[in-house]
Amino acid sequence: MTRRGGVSPLLLAGLAAAGYYAYTKMSPQTKQNLLDKGKKLAGNLPLDNLKNAFSKVTGS
Repeated sequence: MTRRGGVSPLLLAGLAAAGYYAYTKMSPQTKQNLLDKGKKLAGNLPLDNLKNAFSKVTGS
């Protein structure tokens, strides 16, 4: 008999709660630094290659 669900959803919920708690305790300057890092990371992702790959598959 196989187990459905398991510990993974509970672990994910715990990590999300810990992240939310840590974010709420940050100073406004630290929150801004985190936001800037996230924007920099998103700007460095090669999303153009990904968009081109999907348009080739669905564009036929």
